[in-house]
Amino acid sequence: MDSEELKTIARKYYSDHPCIRPCGINTRKTCEYTFTLEYYYTLSKACYDCPFNVSDCSRPHCVPADGSPRPILTANRMLPGPGIHVCLNDTIVVNIINNLLGGEGVSIHWHGIHVPPHMDGVSMLTQCPIPEYSSFQYRFLAVTPGTHYWHSHAGMQNAHGLFGPLIIREPPEKDEHLGRYDVDQPEFTVLINDWFIDMMPGQLSSLLHRTGGVLSDSMLINGKGAYHKYMRDNTTVYTPYEVFNVQLGRRYRFRVITNSLNTCPILFSIDNHNLTVIASDGSPLEPYTVDSIVLYSGERYDIIVHTNQDVKSYWMRTSGMLLCGTLKAFQLAVVKYKGAPDEEPGGNKEWNVDTHGIQLDPLNTKTTEGFVDISQLNSTLPNDESLKEVPDRTIYLGYDFNIIDNFRSHDKELYSVHEVDAPFRRFTQQINHISTVFPPSPAQTQYSDIPTGLFCNEESMKANCTREFCQCVHVIKIGLGEVVEIFLVDEGATFNTNHPFHLHGNYFRVIALDKLNTSTTIEEVKALDAKGMIHRKLDKAPLKDSVMIHDGGFTVLRLHAKNPGFWFFHCHFQTHTEMGMGLTLQVGTPSQQPKVPKKFPKCGPWKYEGYEEEGQETKDCPTNKESRVMLSFVVQFIMFCTIMLLY
Repeated sequence: MDSEELKTIARKYYSDHPCIRPCGINTRKTCEYTFTLEYYYTLSKACYDCPFNVSDCSRPHCVPADGSPRPILTANRMLPGPGIHVCLNDTIVVNIINNLLGGEGVSIHWHGIHVPPHMDGVSMLTQCPIPEYSSFQYRFLAVTPGTHYWHSHAGMQNAHGLFGPLIIREPPEKDEHLGRYDVDQPEFTVLINDWFIDMMPGQLSSLLHRTGGVLSDSMLINGKGAYHKYMRDNTTVYTPYEVFNVQLGRRYRFRVITNSLNTCPILFSIDNHNLTVIASDGSPLEPYTVDSIVLYSGERYDIIVHTNQDVKSYWMRTSGMLLCGTLKAFQLAVVKYKGAPDEEPGGNKEWNVDTHGIQLDPLNTKTTEGFVDISQLNSTLPNDESLKEVPDRTIYLGYDFNIIDNFRSHDKELYSVHEVDAPFRRFTQQINHISTVFPPSPAQTQYSDIPTGLFCNEESMKANCTREFCQCVHVIKIGLGEVVEIFLVDEGATFNTNHPFHLHGNYFRVIALDKLNTSTTIEEVKALDAKGMIHRKLDKAPLKDSVMIHDGGFTVLRLHAKNPGFWFFHCHFQTHTEMGMGLTLQVGTPSQQPKVPKKFPKCGPWKYEGYEEEGQETKDCPTNKESRVMLSFVVQFIMFCTIMLLY
C-alpha cells in the first residue's frame, strides 16, 4: 500500500481533518464528517496476521480490540469511531449512514455538548431512530468547549462500539490553563470502556428471564488491550496495548473519557506519575494534584502529566469495581518516553484496586484523609445565578432497585418476584418508584401527537407505586429560567452499588455530596437538611453534567434552566437506563421550545382506519394524469388527420 493510498484512508478516518488546527479568534470553520455505521467483527480479514505480526494490527479496518473474537458495531470500521476535534464556535456537521443489519434504527448523542434539543440524539425523545438504509444529518455549533464524546443512544449499541471522542478546543486567549501544559494533541485522548466477550442483549435477556448478570470481561483503552491469548509454535501472544509516546521534561494534557456501560466505576492511574486535574466534563477547575481517580460512566477529566521520571516505559492502569470487579476486569496502556527500550514496563499486569496517595472521588466512601470528592474542587468560572442563596424550587429524587413485580421480568400471577428462588429474582430500577419509558413519538418534535395520559410524575401518579409497578413517560416540568435544586438520593436498600447520573443539554453545579450509611431515605436527608447539617457550597462549586452519588448517600445539584428542551436525565449505566432508571426534565412550555428544521422526520403508532376516500376511484398521480391528457390529445389529432385525408 503506497503513501497516497494511506493518505486517502487517513482522510476517511479524519486523522488529518482540516479542522484539527491551532484555534484562534474569528477563525470559524464548518467541519463535516460522514459516519457509515455497520455490524463488523474484531480481527477480521483486514487484520491479516495480527496479533502474530503486530504491525498488521494497525492496518486500516483492523479492529483488534482485546483479542476476543466477537461481532461489534462500528462507524467507518473503527473502534473507537472517528474522533471529532474542532475549535470553539465551529459548525459540526455529521452525516450518519445507517447500514446496520436487520432493520435496526440508530441515533447519536453528543455527550456534554449543548446542542438544540432536536439534535440531542435520544431515540424516541428528541428524534425518531434513523432507519436502516437511510441517513440523517446532525448540524450544530461547537459552543461547549472541552472534552466530550459521541455515542449511540439507541438500545445497547453503545456497548458494542458506537462511540468516539469529541474535543472542542479554545483559542489561547480563552484557555483558563494556558501555560500549565506544553502539549495538547489528539493523540493524548484516552477513551476507556468496559468490554464484553458476548453481545449485550443476550446477557440482558438472561438476566431478566433466567439467571446470571451483565458482567464486564475486560476493558479497552482507545479500542485496544490484551485479554484473549493466542498461541503459535509454543509462543503466546496478545493483541497490542495502546501506546502514548512522550518526551522527557514536558507537560502533557491528557483528555480522559469514561464510557463504561456496566455497573463499573474505574480506578485510573499512571505508575510513578501524579495527575493534576484541571477540568471535568469540559468545565475548568483550579488545579488539584492526585495520585489516582475513580472514574464514573459519562465523566471526563482533563489532567496534566509531567514527564519527569526516568526514561523508560510506564503502565497506565484501569481497574474496574463493583460488577467490573466480579471478573476482575482491567486494562493497561503504555506511556513510553522517547529513547526508552522497546520492552514492556515493569510491575504487575493484574487487576488492582489498592489505593495509594490521594484519590479523587472514591467509591462509596466518606471523604477522609487521602480522599477528596469532586464537590471539594473549585471552578475557575465566575459564580452565576445557580449559586444564589435560595433556589426557586427543590426537587427530591430517590432511586433504588425496588422489590416489585415488573412485568418485563416477572409475572405477578405466574412467577412473582416474591415467590421465585433468589437466583431468578429481579429487582426494578426506579426513580421515585417510577420506571420511565420513551413515548410512541418524540416529545421534542411531536409533543401534540402524544396522549397526555402517557406522561406522569410522582405528583400526578394516582397508583400506590410502593406496592404496584408504575411505568410511564416520567417527566418533571421546569420553568424556563428557574434555578432548581435537585437532591439525588441513593437509597441503597437492596444492593451496595453506585449510579452515575448524566444530564443532557445542561451543566449543573455540584454543591454537596456525602455518604450517610449503607442505606438512607429522602425523609432522612430532609431531616438532616432541616437541622442545618447539609453544607451547600455556593462559591466556586464545580460545573458538571455527569456525577456520582454514593450508595446510601446523596448529591445536591443546582441547575439554572436556561436551555429549553426535553432533556434526558438518567443513570449512565446502560442496563439501568434500559430498565427505567431515568426521567425527562422538560425545560419550558411547548410554545417555548426551539423551532424544528423543515421536513424533520416523524414517526409514531398507526392503526387501520380505512382508506382515504374509500369507495371512490383512486386519484391519478400527476404523471399518470398528464400521460392520459397527452394520450387523449394524440388520439384526437390522429382522428382529425384521418378525416382530412378522406376529404
